[in-house]
Amino acid sequence: MDVPVLTSGKTTLASSATRDRVPAFQGTLVGTVSYSELNIESFLAQFIEQEAVPNDATVISRTWQYVNKNGGPDQRFKNHRQLPVCRMNRLHMSSPRSLDIRLMASRGGRV
Repeated sequence: MDVPVLTSGKTTLASSATRDRVPAFQGTLVGTVSYSELNIESFLAQFIEQEAVPNDATVISRTWQYVNKNGGPDQRFKNHRQLPVCRMNRLHMSSPRSLDIRLMASRGGRV
């Protein structure tokens, strides 16, 4: 039976046969998080991409690598470039006692 899992860093969450708790694994440690304590937030954010832009990302503007107060390029630096500002979705899963997972997705509405 395939079980949906979410892995972020050292933490893995799995779907559960019981409907009240989520199994959580971190290395050799095993615990559970109550659904009633699980806080999930999803929101749009802007991210300045320093490397290659994902194929499904939406570029909403551009900024300079080194910026003056007026928003233009800082002429004190040479070989600096314009960087794309992308719209990202952020997903934050947390619990009061220990869980803190933050994910970013480049495709709108797909976290």
